[in-house]
Amino acid sequence: MRAALIRERRARALLGRTKDALEAILGAGCVGFCRIGYVGRRLSANPHFKAHFGWPPDATLERSDLDARVHADDRAALGAAVTAALEEGAPLDLTVRAVWPCGTTQYIALRGRCELADKIDNAGARKRAARALVLVANNVSAEHRALKECEAAVARESDLRTRAETANRSNLELLWLGHRYDRDGVAD
Repeated sequence: MRAALIRERRARALLGRTKDALEAILGAGCVGFCRIGYVGRRLSANPHFKAHFGWPPDATLERSDLDARVHADDRAALGAAVTAALEEGAPLDLTVRAVWPCGTTQYIALRGRCELADKIDNAGARKRAARALVLVANNVSAEHRALKECEAAVARESDLRTRAETANRSNLELLWLGHRYDRDGVAD
């Protein structure tokens, strides 16, 4: 009994040191870490994760808070990725835009996997089931942001060019019809 108690204390001490080391590593790299629970989709996060999304380190968060900070155009993709990860065990690998209260936009790379736990179903069979989604977040480099902004600018330019070409075609058709009207004195 005493030996088991000593082993348990040593294991707890080792676990505590391991957690401290992991927190130091995450802190040195400014890596955010978050856990979204399967039941109720509860969210717990370290200070760096909170900072990536513009929250103070002591903020208490709900999953809806995360959704509110993600850019409206990225919310559906994040929701689908989280659901796929929790329901199907799919890995999560996604870059989203975080919109801070001041309006600043940050690109955040999210990588995640599901924590699995053994569950016993009603028939007594053991099944693997999702317990939580673990996410790691990091600010995306300035080069990546610049590339995304460049891609968006190219898409806007292409859209404007298409609209201009359509408008020019319409104007030419009107001019041609007007020319025929003037020449014949009647519209065809």
